[in-house]
Amino acid sequence: MNDTAHDAPDIHYRFSLGGWNFYFLVKLLLAWRGLIGFHPWANLAFILVLAVPLPSRTTRILRLAVAIPLGIVLLYYDSWLPPLKRVLAQASSLSQFTFSYLIELAERFVHLEMVVMLVATWLLYTLVSRFLKLGVILAVSLFALAVLNKFDRGEASMTPSSIAQSASQNPDHSALSDLDVQVNSFFSTESSRQVNFDAIEATSKPFDLIFIHICSLSWSDLKAMGLENHPLWQTLDVLYTRFNSASSYSVPAAIRLLRAPCGQLPHADLYNPSKDQCYLMGSLQQAGFTPNLLLNHDGHFDNFLKTIESQKLGVEPIKPSGLRPYELAFDDSPIYNDKDVLIHWIQERSTNPSKQVALYYNTISLHDGNRLVGPDNSLSSMKTYGIRLHRLLDDLNQFMVSLQNSGRNTVVVIIPEHGAAIRGDKYQIAGLREIPTPAITLVPVGIKIIGPKISRSDAQHIVSTPTSYLGLSQVIANILKTSPFEASGFRADDLVRDMPLTKFVAQNADVTMVRNNGQYYLRQDIEAGWIPYEGEEN
Repeated sequence: MNDTAHDAPDIHYRFSLGGWNFYFLVKLLLAWRGLIGFHPWANLAFILVLAVPLPSRTTRILRLAVAIPLGIVLLYYDSWLPPLKRVLAQASSLSQFTFSYLIELAERFVHLEMVVMLVATWLLYTLVSRFLKLGVILAVSLFALAVLNKFDRGEASMTPSSIAQSASQNPDHSALSDLDVQVNSFFSTESSRQVNFDAIEATSKPFDLIFIHICSLSWSDLKAMGLENHPLWQTLDVLYTRFNSASSYSVPAAIRLLRAPCGQLPHADLYNPSKDQCYLMGSLQQAGFTPNLLLNHDGHFDNFLKTIESQKLGVEPIKPSGLRPYELAFDDSPIYNDKDVLIHWIQERSTNPSKQVALYYNTISLHDGNRLVGPDNSLSSMKTYGIRLHRLLDDLNQFMVSLQNSGRNTVVVIIPEHGAAIRGDKYQIAGLREIPTPAITLVPVGIKIIGPKISRSDAQHIVSTPTSYLGLSQVIANILKTSPFEASGFRADDLVRDMPLTKFVAQNADVTMVRNNGQYYLRQDIEAGWIPYEGEEN
């Protein structure tokens, strides 16, 4: 036989994906469980790349070398994780995390249910692959899913249940196509809304305003810890149950509060200057208050302190001395006990000649990644969240009592920046807040009127309508216009008169969440389409 016959290419081709069958089988199961999204056309194209016959062992090795990182990137693309460009943009922040916190985050991605599912899938794969051509079955299945438009949403992905929900609620998908128009209309309307603060009459009884801005606390977090009925909430005169913080990270949330007198800004506009009337502390200064700034941390992470100082505060932060750290942050910086810091401020206030003070206090005692100082320092931040939350609520209750005992008239506003995402959902693990879900941005906001000779004459007012910072500004404006301290009693209902409502729109970078006709919708990129969001509010 001629030697050239041995070099002839093998004309017999058998469609096979080899070990990649397991890769695609696992992804389909994860998508079915809603743990990841799925892009059928992209995965089908990847299958074709893997299945194309190559003439030599060398080219097959080269394809494998390219396919492995490509498979990892495709899995990331199919997941609910933030876009890679967002992760790269946050690389400098991530580099400040302690090693122990990075390990804790990694552990949240891997849980017992997933491990059991992977093991069971592997056993099933090794058994079935001996009798069935899984590569052909997977390719045909993906083609069918792509043609039937299952899972596909263009730049993002849907689960079968969300498609069914979308079809039942929006048969013609007109609601989805109108959401861009509604969001643009929302921001156009918000740009013209504003609340003005009247100057305090010289003869009025003086009082202080205190804004307690809490990182990482939502109604969902409170309920997860069973603390939604903590005594603190019962003592407040006004309590908001549907207040939307509109952001899921600290810096944009702080900017939103410190620009509360004006309507809600798109996320991209937060970092641009606003007109003077939109700055909360500047407006209060014009009304007769002296700004104060206080934190229980150093404010260095993500340039938090520099950012809030740029919001017309005009003061340096008060730095309590002699305090011992209560926690260590995710970057190993010290965090001080809230009661100690606030009581120190009361002592400082007693020597401050200012007639009226407006204090902005920021606390990160509940932030993800914090570790307790002391015997419990080895516990993860998730395991200590309940301990830290209970301590914070008790501290704030004690602070209110100390204010009462000080004899000074005070209005206290408790307002979280955003939630901690303690429960997590299928879109993002516990602690991840890239998507501003209602479980993260619906936060418990409360107002308390404190004075030695004043009491409320009606019941606590529960605000259960959708509102946000402009509604809070209106309450402050009402208090400035008609001070509750001019008489021996006040009505909580009077504090919230004429309070404007605000539709639910929350944003983080390119991610937008809206509520329309009782259904939440998510858009993960400005170029992507809208999908129904299936998570819970609380």
